[in-house]
Amino acid sequence: SSGLPYVWLDTLSVALPPAGGLPSGFANDAHPSGALCGAVINDLLGRQFPAFWSGPGAPGILLKGLRGRPDGAAFTFNLRGQIGGAAGGTAGEFFGARWDDPRRAPRKIGPLPGAFNSEVLGLNEHGDAVGRSSYEDGTIEAMLYVEATRELIGLGFLDGRFSFARAVNDARQVVGTATAGTVVHAFLWQDGVLHDLNDLVATTSEPIEYLANAVAIDAQGRIAAEAVIVSGFGTA
Repeated sequence: SSGLPYVWLDTLSVALPPAGGLPSGFANDAHPSGALCGAVINDLLGRQFPAFWSGPGAPGILLKGLRGRPDGAAFTFNLRGQIGGAAGGTAGEFFGARWDDPRRAPRKIGPLPGAFNSEVLGLNEHGDAVGRSSYEDGTIEAMLYVEATRELIGLGFLDGRFSFARAVNDARQVVGTATAGTVVHAFLWQDGVLHDLNDLVATTSEPIEYLANAVAIDAQGRIAAEAVIVSGFGTA
């Protein structure tokens, strides 16, 4: 809110304390313990750094980076308290990161072979991570990191050269979004196959044009997705 990281406790908004002396930034996720993660921004240098707060009123701390560079952002928690995000490498690079302890350096995750950067957008309770990798030709591909085998898997595409993964459950079902012609569609990846989520909708009572982005999946396989709807004013 207004360029500052905030948490809302019921209806009360609370600004988070500065991290690393930097008050500007954003909060991305909250843990059931009350911890929060996000990023803070140095406006003078145009750089942002991953940040962690152990509670709404706790002092913010900067999470450690990769290769001596502190740049990055934290995007997500799992219930174990692991944090997923991106951490800087050399100048202009960033890589998927998983912080197992906010006081220690993260594990680097990705990029996929041939890609030059990556980021982690979702974690499950096994420590598996999902997100995306980017290639020099502009291709962006969803990826899955499997903790048990240390395997990094490219999830492919629907119709185009763009996909990214938002969330993964403990059964390693992955959801996200990918190009489908001139628009983007929500997807479900499971058992090595990428499905257009629109093909799996059996019925709906709402005037849905299409499902554009899947953002979460729970242990039962229930999916939260953004829908483009038809109204008297067109689609929205």
